[in-house]
Amino acid sequence: TKQTDKETVPDRVGLAMHELSPDERQRLRTDGYIVVDAVGGIAAASGIHPGDIIIAVNSQRIANIKQFRAVMAELGMRAALLVQREGNIIFIPLIANNK
Repeated sequence: TKQTDKETVPDRVGLAMHELSPDERQRLRTDGYIVVDAVGGIAAASGIHPGDIIIAVNSQRIANIKQFRAVMAELGMRAALLVQREGNIIFIPLIANNK
């Protein structure tokens, strides 16, 4: 079986995540491809939780961690994340607090 990508160190947004295998996606009944493992910094302050499945960023479907990073780099630190949490689909605004 293919090894899925996993990041154990949070990125600049404060997210550590991994890509879901097809079996995990089926078990979780999700159309998302990446799940949050750990949260800190901006992501935690914005209300993202471990276990959230990232489906889209600013209405752009996200298929892997590399694409997530590319989209976030393009947008800067302001984005609306569409996530699945415990079966519910919610939007979470992600805004860097530039103090």
